Amino acid sequence: MKPAPRLTDPFKVRDFEFTHKSFTKNLNEPKTGRIPTLSLSPGTTITSDEDKAEFLADHIEAQYKNQSQQVFQIPENYELSQPIPC
Repeated sequence: MKPAPRLTDPFKVRDFEFTHKSFTKNLNEPKTGRIPTLSLSPGTTITSDEDKAEFLADHIEAQYKNQSQQVFQIPENYELSQPIPC
């Protein structure tokens, strides 16, 4: 059995050399912004780009929205356990 090949150059993985040129080339290549089909529940999918964008925007907005719009009020019969310094 042959031993596993060892990397002689730490910056070379799978015959791809990480150089400044190859790194910037990868960054500058156009990326596809394709979002796969979303499955909300069994039998319910979203396929159009507009519907996916709207769904994801609503979902992300809900993560940052303050659900509680009521002002917190201390009950009138609440007794403080520590005295208030004057």
